[in-house]
Amino acid sequence: MEMDEHYSPRALEVLAKATVLAAREVEDTSRETGASRTMRSQDAGIERFSRAAAASVQTRWRPIAAYVIRVGEFANPTVADRLMHFIRSKGYIVTVARRGAVSQVVTPPYRIRRQAEYVVHGLEGLGLPADLLARELPSQ
Repeated sequence: MEMDEHYSPRALEVLAKATVLAAREVEDTSRETGASRTMRSQDAGIERFSRAAAASVQTRWRPIAAYVIRVGEFANPTVADRLMHFIRSKGYIVTVARRGAVSQVVTPPYRIRRQAEYVVHGLEGLGLPADLLARELPSQ
């Protein structure tokens, strides 16, 4: 069975255990019946079960929030663009998000709060007020 690279380490562990257990079951069944056709159909069942088990582990560990840092909110988009370029010159990744009549200078979402807090401290070190916002991720 081919291991996909996009599985997490925990998913791969569950996948390996499921494969070993199912292979033992197939071996026991083939001794009893001696039918190779049964083995082929069970091999397909093992693969489907293993992939389903790995997918369930992946979705269980999916983060429920993303952390975004808002550096400023401006009515004039030109001012927001200037601030964005200033922050980028210091090595931080930010963009201007247009929200109706307001332009916000924000970072891309961070998966881990500690990473976002690290960026907040860096931006505050530049003398910029930075607000840490938790945003719920859309469900898949």
